[in-house]
Amino acid sequence: MKIRFIIDRTFSTLLMLFGIVLITFVLTHVIPADPARIAAGLRATPQQVAAVRREMGLDQPLYVQLLRYLVQLAHGNLGTSFVTFRPVSSDIALYFPATLELVLCAMFVMVVLGLLAGVFVATTPWTAARLSVKFAALLALGAPVFLTALLAQILFFGRLGWLPVSGRISGPAPMHITGLYLLDALITLNFAAFASAATHMILPALTLALSRFGVIMRFVDEQLSTALKADYIRTAKAKGLRSSLVVWKHAMKNALIPVVTMVGLQFGWLLGGTVLVESIYSWPGLGAYLVNSITSLDFMPVIGVAIVLGAAFAVINLIVDIIQQMLDPRIGELDG
Repeated sequence: MKIRFIIDRTFSTLLMLFGIVLITFVLTHVIPADPARIAAGLRATPQQVAAVRREMGLDQPLYVQLLRYLVQLAHGNLGTSFVTFRPVSSDIALYFPATLELVLCAMFVMVVLGLLAGVFVATTPWTAARLSVKFAALLALGAPVFLTALLAQILFFGRLGWLPVSGRISGPAPMHITGLYLLDALITLNFAAFASAATHMILPALTLALSRFGVIMRFVDEQLSTALKADYIRTAKAKGLRSSLVVWKHAMKNALIPVVTMVGLQFGWLLGGTVLVESIYSWPGLGAYLVNSITSLDFMPVIGVAIVLGAAFAVINLIVDIIQQMLDPRIGELDG
């Protein structure tokens, strides 16, 4: 693996993060709102508001505020909330595990459903079952996330009463180790907490996964259908190899490289999609934290969340690029 390949990708990632910081900082500071008024309180006098504005540094030119924030950011400081006066990094550390756990579970479901459905569609002739799978995937892809979430709540909570409708867990949370309830419950052998966290996870994770598994299915279908027409696949079939072995061992090996890229791109979409899903399911993650910060005009958490989500998306893309280069070294050679 070429070192230059990794260095180039890392440099591109840093540039993207700088762009996220710049755009988010400017947008949150040019909107017609006064966070100093909120921080000082609705009953504060103009003199008190002016004093708070000076204390917060909001009386300085925008470029001065940006430079000061970049210096803080270089030291790992994401700023302080104007409303709670807590460090933003502390709040993000508190809320991020819930979002990460939700996205990881949704990605697992999305990849499994997408792969199985894609292989089924690519290897099955035109039948009612094949058409039904494709139609269901396209229907889930086209349906708004909030509609899927509301229908799931009505069916599985309102009508059937099988699953909880909100929150991460019923009862006490497991001992805090990683902040991921499912993992912490397994580590501490708290199976009651694991069962409760798992049942609370099903609806939000399934809602997120259903909204994007159709993309994976369609991509797997296209790549696998192309791979199955290759000469080496015909040779393998002529040798009498089992169809399942030809598909999963030979054809999927070549179809897997572009699929890995697509899965990595979907991670970013799932991160963004959690904002709406967490609001609907009262999931205490970064999405809910971001919505509360926006409604209260608390700019520092908004910028901090944008940086963290952007960094997570950038790191995943970097990992995907490295995996791609491992699967096909020609990618690094072309970039080099």
